[in-house]
Amino acid sequence: ASNASIVGTIGFGNKTPKEMFIDGDRLLVFSISYGGIRPLSVDLLSIASEAIYPSWYSTPTTTVELYDMTDRSSPRLLKSFELEGDYLTSRLIGDDAYFVVNSNPGAYAYQNWTNATDIIPLCKEVSGEVAPVAAPADIGYVPGIQASSFITIGSISLADEGRNVSTQTIAGSGQSVYASQDSLYIAESCYQPYYYDMAGSATVENTTVLKFTLNGGDITSAGAGNVKGHILNQFSMDEYGGYFRIATTLGQVWDTEHPARNNVYVLDGAMRTVGALEDLAPGEKIYSSLFMGDRCYLVTFKKTDPLFVIDMSNATGPQVLGKLKIPGYSDYLYPYDDTHLIGIGKDAVDAEQELVTSRGLDFAWYQGVKMALFDVSDVESPKVLYQVVIGDRGTDSPVLTDHRAFLFDREKGLLVLPITVAEIEGEPTSPYQYGDYVFQGAYVYDVSLQSGFTLRGKVTQYDDDSVFMKSGYYFYGDRSITRSLYIGDVLYTLSSTRLQMNDLATLDRINAIDIGASPTPVPAFGI
Repeated sequence: ASNASIVGTIGFGNKTPKEMFIDGDRLLVFSISYGGIRPLSVDLLSIASEAIYPSWYSTPTTTVELYDMTDRSSPRLLKSFELEGDYLTSRLIGDDAYFVVNSNPGAYAYQNWTNATDIIPLCKEVSGEVAPVAAPADIGYVPGIQASSFITIGSISLADEGRNVSTQTIAGSGQSVYASQDSLYIAESCYQPYYYDMAGSATVENTTVLKFTLNGGDITSAGAGNVKGHILNQFSMDEYGGYFRIATTLGQVWDTEHPARNNVYVLDGAMRTVGALEDLAPGEKIYSSLFMGDRCYLVTFKKTDPLFVIDMSNATGPQVLGKLKIPGYSDYLYPYDDTHLIGIGKDAVDAEQELVTSRGLDFAWYQGVKMALFDVSDVESPKVLYQVVIGDRGTDSPVLTDHRAFLFDREKGLLVLPITVAEIEGEPTSPYQYGDYVFQGAYVYDVSLQSGFTLRGKVTQYDDDSVFMKSGYYFYGDRSITRSLYIGDVLYTLSSTRLQMNDLATLDRINAIDIGASPTPVPAFGI
């Protein structure tokens, strides 16, 4: 680490890398660009405003590029595939990477449609011809869904660059993806918070889940299911014992006439609902969920943080075993072991009654970032073993919105949390008072069931406090740590302009490599 240096670079031109996989000497990069592979009509190009507002008529293009990294100083492009649409996510299973792209026909960009192929997403392999990703008769659909876009699931081999990219296209759109070793599920939620049935008694809101079978790069449609409500993210879904499980929230917490409810559903291999647990925590919504074998853990929130422990051993009859209520909530749940969970979220303080009455809404004010270690060994009575609150209102962490920012190793007892800390000098004057920014970097903790969270130290990439003195309501800095990892006894932290190395034991800085300025504070690639 003390002699680390950049040995090679890859330029992406007008493409913005979004995520990547590294497997041995193979690198796979997913990028987004605008301008597209579909030519604009001559009529549109003649419009004067096109020169001023070209983005109005631009559609995103997802590019998948496979590199040979054997010679680190000279990466070699092996394969490229372009698909019209916006990259959603991907999963690597063995040597096969499966990726999902949402494509909108772009009605405002193209004129003079003459047949169905004019609105089907275009694709091309490197040096190949541009062609529709599928013939009209080969595009699947789910009866009853009024789709206005397309989803394409593709697969590319990291080991065999000569194998063609496989694709499966259906009418619809995807928001969240869950994958097991041999199945991939895409959830499409229909958000209609203002739309009620004719009686005005219930919101019409549901989630359609599309199932695909994966087999060595081959993708086969395997059915679709439908449940009430909308999902939070990929952790709201799970496959276990031949069943698919999903947690949803129906409605909105601000709707006092039709309070939000939370549900857990179980679907069989044919995507038919066989079990349901409905109407949990009325008036609250799901903030985090975790399926672990025969258990499901849900955190809902409006004023306090109920952690529900749900028995999923009987697929046809899931039931609540116990729950725990504490202030605040957890945005992310991570298993410490089979009977303990780590929760990361925000602390909260109840709003004063006068404000609750005037707003007609019972709520709480978010405070600092909170970490908790839950003991769920007694399923009927879960409890908090340890908790720590970092900073005051305004404190935030990338972990709350992206689980890849979280670094935890139980064997090492190591937890690293990238964080921006805001603190109030003296006593706060109100629960909604924001603190001043005083630190950005990573908190490094020792974690154990015996002593809880013990702060080992802090790592920052800022050499002085000038960036905090200049900050206002929002904090921005191009050396804000968003990712961390360790190799051997060295802790590596990454910002948009620096890769830094610190001794994992002492946290002393070993080295730092500047990697250039970035237009955004978040790195364009996922780790």
